[in-house]
Amino acid sequence: MHFDYKVISVESRKGGVGKTTAAINLASLLYERDYNVFLIDLDITGTSISHACHSPFWKDMLHLVTINNKEVNFIKEFSENYLCGNDSASFTYNPKDTKKLFVKSDKINVLSSNLYNSEGVTLCDPRIIFDELHSYWLTEHIKTLCDSFFELFKKKTIVILDNSPGFVGLAKSIHEWLTDLGPDRGKFLTISSLDIQDIHSCLSAIRSIDKIIDHKYRGSKYFENLKSSTIEFPEEPDKEAISFFLKLSNEEFEDSTLSYWLKKSRKPDIFEYQSLIINKAPKELRSNMFYFNTSELFIDDMDRSISNFISGLSNFNSEKRLNNIVFYDDFISNQFIEKYIKKSLSKKQKTIQRNTWLKGFFTKLENELSKNEAAIHKNSPNDFYDIIDLYDRNITLIIKHLKEIGYSNITRLIDEEWYPKAPFDKVQHLFDNLSDYIFLLNIYPRSRLRFDYSDSDYSFFINLFSNLSSSNYLSPYHNKLSKDDRILNSYKYLWYYLLAPFISSNHNEKRFSSLLSLINIVSEIQNKRYLTFSINEKSKNIKVFLASDSLNYNHLNTFIKANLTNNNDINNLEYIENMFRFSFVDDDMRAALFADFYNSFCRAQARIIDIDTDYEFLLFVLKNTTVSDESNDSNIYPNIRSLLNSVIVEKTLSHALAKDKFQEEIFSAKKMIEFKQVLEQCLIKQWNL
Repeated sequence: MHFDYKVISVESRKGGVGKTTAAINLASLLYERDYNVFLIDLDITGTSISHACHSPFWKDMLHLVTINNKEVNFIKEFSENYLCGNDSASFTYNPKDTKKLFVKSDKINVLSSNLYNSEGVTLCDPRIIFDELHSYWLTEHIKTLCDSFFELFKKKTIVILDNSPGFVGLAKSIHEWLTDLGPDRGKFLTISSLDIQDIHSCLSAIRSIDKIIDHKYRGSKYFENLKSSTIEFPEEPDKEAISFFLKLSNEEFEDSTLSYWLKKSRKPDIFEYQSLIINKAPKELRSNMFYFNTSELFIDDMDRSISNFISGLSNFNSEKRLNNIVFYDDFISNQFIEKYIKKSLSKKQKTIQRNTWLKGFFTKLENELSKNEAAIHKNSPNDFYDIIDLYDRNITLIIKHLKEIGYSNITRLIDEEWYPKAPFDKVQHLFDNLSDYIFLLNIYPRSRLRFDYSDSDYSFFINLFSNLSSSNYLSPYHNKLSKDDRILNSYKYLWYYLLAPFISSNHNEKRFSSLLSLINIVSEIQNKRYLTFSINEKSKNIKVFLASDSLNYNHLNTFIKANLTNNNDINNLEYIENMFRFSFVDDDMRAALFADFYNSFCRAQARIIDIDTDYEFLLFVLKNTTVSDESNDSNIYPNIRSLLNSVIVEKTLSHALAKDKFQEEIFSAKKMIEFKQVLEQCLIKQWNL
């Protein structure tokens, strides 16, 4: 059989320059052009392409090759099977065929490699990659797999090799194989940084490959001349060309891997089979794009080509654009492999009418936010709860409509924890468990955030709340509370939400006092831990403290024992009794219940403080990743999960900074398009793929 697939070796001289990024983006470009793409990861210690298979951006395009429902590790398979004399595995479309490698015809099929298992133990001898003897057999194994893959598909196929950086033993063997195939089928993409030493090293590698091609061309011409007898005494070439001449002499003509050289009459141009991309150039160069003729990098005089390139940095010409450079800024993490997502999976579902309606709805909600008083500043808890209910319904409605018009790729990233009602739901569940176990009180079923609590109930609660012990919640926060009522309201409204069912059923202070003791205990623990946090963290950020505080069994026992012996401010005997009951020395279950409740209470309080701005930011992100006018020209966006989590849950990023960061990530995400444009210009068009 005549195997007519192409092989592209993606290479670099050092790690971290975006070689794997180039390989995976190139694979997607070819996949979009209806090629069957076989992506082999040979970078056994670098970025694993298998990680990208699980990212939102890539997972619907990539398929990890498996056997018997287990991911295939190419290096392990080679060492345990091929080197032991077993036949190379063949491919199948049938997942039930447990003896063959399972691939999918509608995906980019990825054969992953890893030298280490999940425990960091080496799976095989690294010499398999790095010494020349083993590398020869590894290359033979790759050839066999490629032939088998092509034979299964029987359509235009491209194999992409994501090589290890540097010139290891395998690289030499790969170069020999691909140059045997000839420039029509064997091609090389080299990725360099803007570092001059790196460029110098990459150019040396490019010229080395060109010299191999030159030797093989001259060897083939010598073979052709002898065979045709057109020249009575053809000039004998150098020993490398002679070596290739002898190789040609022993080949079958029709199905030979060397068939290109048996027919070619001219030396191929270097641009037919090699390309250089300079990645991660500083974005500052964009505004004054320097011009440089990339062909000058391939002139024979290395020093002169480098000198010409450097001079191009100061030779600005805004009308001419360099076609082989990818710009980059530090804001991009893993340069699009894991952090970015497609804007929409189903653009055909969208309608102009529904998009217009959603834009109008977003605008309406934004206007309401700007005009109305924030929920956290409401004097009535009922008004506060009503607004939270409204926020939650609005988010639910928006998510529903976005899904219906094709933005499920965005909406599925929205965690339920970010909904406005989420902090209430979780802390309520834990409080109900705690109350049932410790206080033996019946919990009233709750189907809504509020159920018509009366003003008298709230007045009763405020009266009790104001009579807490002098070492109450207000002490460490006095200065901040005088400036910001959000913190105090978050505490009062959260406790009232939890205790209101008991208050509405019975205004008996004595029965209610045990629950008030719980308030006191929580406030005491917060006081002490906040003061320690402030000293250690050199910070007075209450929201960060509340969002990150994590109480455990040992913390709890240490605190309670210290208060039982040293706290002279507490005169309430019932409080002391409850402190003793909460010491949990003999009961891990109660300790776990209280610690979980305390941690959840703190996180809920942090969320309530920012309930309005969190809601506004969630609207901002949803709008700007879907229906806003600014988003229409792009179909990829940053993976918004980490950003939203930092703002809403962890409280480590302010809303204002988060908006700036979001816009920066939008800008950075667009570089993904630029990377593909560079690949398209330098490879797809240049090589007529």
